[in-house]
Amino acid sequence: PYKVVHINVSEAVLRERLHGRAGLEGRADDLDAAVEERFSQFKEHTLPSIEFFRSTGNLVEVSGEQPIEAVHEAILKALNL
Repeated sequence: PYKVVHINVSEAVLRERLHGRAGLEGRADDLDAAVEERFSQFKEHTLPSIEFFRSTGNLVEVSGEQPIEAVHEAILKALNL
């Protein structure tokens, strides 16, 4: 059986990361209007898919609010790898 991995990060943390990246890298896609559009698109298009896979029991959720190495280990553990 397949599994879908959702790396779950709160909007507040994502906003902080994106604004920090925009300041460091000057990326236009990390500016306020673009970030709001990305969140809107996520809620409209991606969230329903997450809910679908959750309802089938095939969703694995991992907290993305931890160090990268911990996220990696959590994914491997969740997938029994």
